[in-house]
Amino acid sequence: MMRKNIILLIITVFSVIFLFSCKKQTVQVTENNYEIRQFLNPDTTLGAINISIETEIPTYFKSDIVLDSIRKTIIKTLYGDNYISVATDSLAKKYADELVNEYISNNEPLIKEIKNKVDFRFDNEFALQGFSLLSDKKLFSYGISRYIYMGGIHSLNTRTFFNFDLKTGKVLTEADIFKDSTDAELSELIKLRIIEQSKEDSTLEVITNLEDTEYWVDAIKPNGNFYITENSINYVFNPYEIAPFALGETEVVLPYDRVVNLLKPVTILNHLLPKSSDSEK
Repeated sequence: MMRKNIILLIITVFSVIFLFSCKKQTVQVTENNYEIRQFLNPDTTLGAINISIETEIPTYFKSDIVLDSIRKTIIKTLYGDNYISVATDSLAKKYADELVNEYISNNEPLIKEIKNKVDFRFDNEFALQGFSLLSDKKLFSYGISRYIYMGGIHSLNTRTFFNFDLKTGKVLTEADIFKDSTDAELSELIKLRIIEQSKEDSTLEVITNLEDTEYWVDAIKPNGNFYITENSINYVFNPYEIAPFALGETEVVLPYDRVVNLLKPVTILNHLLPKSSDSEK
């Protein structure tokens, strides 16, 4: 009985060590959120700016060099070059304070000009989200969503994505995963998937021919803005990129079995492909 207990204890210890080492393989993130509503003037009828920031900032990876590369790319895109060295827990508030100061300095001088326009308000909205997606031993995918309303005719919402190679910390591009000279085939597949998705999603208007829609067909091509999942490569086209604002954002899902022939024989995605024998999956 004593020997059996010792064996069980050894198995348990090694299991804990194994699980902990596996956990350390992935990028760990820390939430950094901040919200504020700032009126332009003591006269609250003149409007306000509402700011909401919800971000996940990478704070740990087994390689400090890789982590530093990932953090710099994400923080630079979220906030700008001047924020790269700012402490993680101060990022959102510092950026929000800068937005508030900019809002006041840009609009306060105009108060006298609209004094007699009782219906005019300086209402601004700003929402920023940064979120981790796929995170395994080889890849870390990250998305950024930015919503801006500056009091114009309409707001603008955009999404930007990065896929990091966890060996180097560098951002993956299409050239890293697709064969050379496949842009034309990939473009045609994206167009075909837009049509197919319109038939698969009951909330969308069915498309039979893109030429009969408002899409700018010649503009539909790989744009570098994609994120990797366990099952697909998803392209995102922001408003005005391939269609008028009224059509909004277009997301195109490319399942691996539809792009496998376009991928390089050996890529960082091999462990995700159907029937992959990669032992690190």
